[in-house]
Amino acid sequence: LISNKISNQDHFDMMQMVSQQTEGRFNIVPIAHSKAWIQEHLWVYQEFFQKVMIPEKSIFISDVSSIIHWHKEPSNYDTDEGIYYRLCSELLENYKILRSQEELKSNEGIGLILSGFFYRACVIFLYVTLRYRPNQINIRILWKLCQYVDPKVKNLDYLIQKLPFDFFEFLNPSKNLFRNFYNLQEEHLSILDELAQGFLDFVDKQFDY
Repeated sequence: LISNKISNQDHFDMMQMVSQQTEGRFNIVPIAHSKAWIQEHLWVYQEFFQKVMIPEKSIFISDVSSIIHWHKEPSNYDTDEGIYYRLCSELLENYKILRSQEELKSNEGIGLILSGFFYRACVIFLYVTLRYRPNQINIRILWKLCQYVDPKVKNLDYLIQKLPFDFFEFLNPSKNLFRNFYNLQEEHLSILDELAQGFLDFVDKQFDY
């Protein structure tokens, strides 16, 4: 969608509307940006937008269509991938170091680390597979996009369902900013350990070429 007025809430509303009207038979994950944003960020996302912004895939075009001026110079995808992946994997390693401390007095800060990891992991996963890096959207939408790219990501749902709290609400950075969103016990952390490593394994597979 190319529009200047689509918010995160609009994304959710569209997703719910399609699911409800089709009685759950179809689900969508909208991607929406303004024409100006797309043009400004082509140096990162041109390959993705060139594939999707073609007449054959258009459903509706306004009277004044959007014209994008494509770049001719290639982008440094490999360099970007390496940087994003390193930052993501290093954050998980820091989490593992923290988890390995036998005399850890509390779990303060663990929620923030996990939030940062899953956001970063989703972004690098989508960037490597789609050549598209989402722009500050809700983690629920990021996760849905990852499942769209690789349906096997849904295999991790059984771990999410084991948690006694809303996993995606937990990953909202603001929920752990001033105080812990949930009093994490070892049984919960063990599930989160497996979930984090399992998703990083999906990311790792994208670099097996």
